Amino acid sequence: MAASKAKGKPATAPTPPKRGVEPIDIRWWLARTPGQYRDPHDLAFAWIDLQHSSISRRREEAKRNARLMGADVTPFGGIAAPTDDESPRQNILLNAADTISSKWANQKVIPMAVTEGGTHDEQSRAEEFNRGIEALFEQLGVFANDNLWCDDALTWEAGVAKVTSRFGEPVVDRVFAWELVVDPQEARYGWKGVRSMFHLHVMDKLVLLEEYGDAIDEVTREKILNASVNRQDSSLFSVDRKTDLIIVAEGWHLPSGPGAGDGKYFVGGRGWTAVFDDYKRNRFPLAFLYQKKPRIGVWQQPMVTRQAPAQFAHDKLTRKIGDSHDLVAVARIIARKGAVVKSHLDDEVGTVLEVDGDPSQVREWTPVAVGSDTYSYHESQASNVLRFEGVSEMASRGQVPSGLQNASGKALQVYTDEGDGRLVPSFRNREEFLVTIGDLILDALREDGSDYVVQIVDGKRMRLVRFADLDIGKDKYRLRVQATSFLAHTPSAKYQQLSEMRERGDITAIEFRKMSGIPDILAQNELDTSSLDICDKNIAAILRDGKALTVLPVDNHELVFERGLKAYHLARLRDEDPAKLGLLLDYLLQAQDFIKKKNAAAAPPPAPPIPMGAPPPGAPPPMPGPPAPPAPMPGSDQAVPPEAA
Repeated sequence: MAASKAKGKPATAPTPPKRGVEPIDIRWWLARTPGQYRDPHDLAFAWIDLQHSSISRRREEAKRNARLMGADVTPFGGIAAPTDDESPRQNILLNAADTISSKWANQKVIPMAVTEGGTHDEQSRAEEFNRGIEALFEQLGVFANDNLWCDDALTWEAGVAKVTSRFGEPVVDRVFAWELVVDPQEARYGWKGVRSMFHLHVMDKLVLLEEYGDAIDEVTREKILNASVNRQDSSLFSVDRKTDLIIVAEGWHLPSGPGAGDGKYFVGGRGWTAVFDDYKRNRFPLAFLYQKKPRIGVWQQPMVTRQAPAQFAHDKLTRKIGDSHDLVAVARIIARKGAVVKSHLDDEVGTVLEVDGDPSQVREWTPVAVGSDTYSYHESQASNVLRFEGVSEMASRGQVPSGLQNASGKALQVYTDEGDGRLVPSFRNREEFLVTIGDLILDALREDGSDYVVQIVDGKRMRLVRFADLDIGKDKYRLRVQATSFLAHTPSAKYQQLSEMRERGDITAIEFRKMSGIPDILAQNELDTSSLDICDKNIAAILRDGKALTVLPVDNHELVFERGLKAYHLARLRDEDPAKLGLLLDYLLQAQDFIKKKNAAAAPPPAPPIPMGAPPPGAPPPMPGPPAPPAPMPGSDQAVPPEAA
């Protein structure tokens, strides 16, 4: 500036930025904060509209995949139903998806809380907690939607489960991946880089007002009741403007770090905000199931997209074979011209070809439509789709291959494991998916459902238990899948595998029956383990509550002493209350007295007194002396003389 004055030039003001190019702050999670007091819905939908190209591309692919799988595509924007030319003639993709999905969801996976070793009371609570997790999966429809999520992961970018609370109860919803909106730039390294996400879905106005009524003021309520779907959103969803359905955006922004207050939860539409509240979790309330985890980003390339060219080629060849059959492979009759009166033939399929030649020659002619190689290639296209996806011949055909009909269960399992090796990552992805659902359900219950009643089924008995009474605390366990999910899939191989585990002592007979899937085993297990359970229950009551208990004559005294002695030593190592240790020691001594009395009663009676001169008990028998001389025969010279007698 000084140099300009020295040269005599006037100072110029900075050039103002051109209008329309200044950056727009669309960080919707910072709405209604000092310095940016704007409506959250304006910023949220500005953020969503920036992803419009990504949303449109993903929806077009989802729409095509849905059509290939024979699904109705009207939810993708009111597109007309596919014509006969667009629909697959022979849907090899649907057959492949059904085969893979049934194999993928063959095993029932149940998350299990793994805890550190502790007292019987802690172990019992952990077992009850695990029964509660299984009951929650049954109660909330996780098992019912398992196959659908597998189908979604094969058809679209992922199978998605959303776990939220509705009216104070947990809800597990199946949602579509193409309804989720993320920033592709944030998602380049996977979910760890994604901070914001929206779920665009259709919702009834009155249901929305009922669910979020406590957070909605009168002005917003009127906006919701008068809201309609604009043309831009109508292109994404098939929604009749005359109905009460509107498009709702549900969004989450994760906190920037521990203690950061910028985590937000949003529910709203174009022109209104229903909920704008703090969000403190460090993850989204969604679980994602992938067949193959994406190499980049958060969305996989589904099986239907990968194998769509094979379906198109198969359709093209199917049409060619069909046209060839219609044109060529028709029964015809060859006869000399004038030898046959065509009007005498009442079969309209046959066509008479008049030729010059032998007057007596009339023969039938059915030409071959296509060559045998064409048929073989056509058949191989369907099997190639499954082969390229890593499905074995036994799974694709639903039968044991020739040469293995009489094979043992172990041999079949080796064959299946070798053939399904490429599917192992998919199995692990499903286990991780269901474990994530379990974690999300438990988190939702701890936040807004401690009074939720869990329906636990034990055999033929159902118990109603509050979740607050089941919960063992988030910091005391970690969810894993049960070992049964790693067993063989075929019944014979699974039975043999469990039998070998039982023979090695890896599992007990009760665990063998439970893991082999024998029905109504829970009630039988309760009977078989009742002696052990009552013993551990009494020991836990002594150490926990300091109760003085008495050993009953009908108790298993050896088991009481064995389990109690181990618990006594463990309690000493943990420096438990000496008074409680004394009560447990008294309990053990009572059991020991019963054992002594039982042993005394079972001891054999004392042996009778030994007569004088008799060998002591256990002594070897006396050695025999020399044999006596034989007696002489009467009248013989060997008779005994009188003086000797």
